[in-house]
Amino acid sequence: LTAGENVYIKRKSSPLSENFAQMSIGSMARDGGNLILSKKEKEDLLTSFPRLSSVIKPLFGSEEFIQGKERWCLWIEDEDREFCEGISEIKKRIQSVYEFRINSKAKTTNQYASIPHKFAQRCYNNYNSPIIIPSTSSEHRKYIPVGYLNKGSVVTNSANVVYDSHPYLFGVITSRIHNIWVKAVGGRLETRIRYAKELVY
Repeated sequence: LTAGENVYIKRKSSPLSENFAQMSIGSMARDGGNLILSKKEKEDLLTSFPRLSSVIKPLFGSEEFIQGKERWCLWIEDEDREFCEGISEIKKRIQSVYEFRINSKAKTTNQYASIPHKFAQRCYNNYNSPIIIPSTSSEHRKYIPVGYLNKGSVVTNSANVVYDSHPYLFGVITSRIHNIWVKAVGGRLETRIRYAKELVY
């Protein structure tokens, strides 16, 4: 508690500073797990079909980034769909995504059955060194665990991402003062920090 008037922080869809790049929530699959690959699944597919390297991308959410877990995903654009569906394993996965979405009780998920080869909600740019900001992290850290990813990485909706940013932005987000700000006005999951970009960025 601090002395003074009550101050209410309102949500804002864009950064206060025009010099800050836009931060976005990562991509949401809503795929029943069918577009997600383990390291072994990725390696097996590439051994049999090396051309799939163009549609298999590293996948990062909060857990993957903080704990160093390795996952991959199928990121299939419309022009790649015919080729991918010519591979029985990929065609089976796409069909399973369709069935998962069309049978969902959520009407919004049903609508995404028309694009079963894609993540339902996509936020991806092929820029160099995107910055990942986990949505949830420990309150015991002095700094928010933020990092650079390699070009071509897909960030899930369990994290936030900034594409095409300047290095100084990394310094701002990882600063102690920003961590204090986030703890003061951001949300919480139990006692853990919730990085709500509309409130704290």
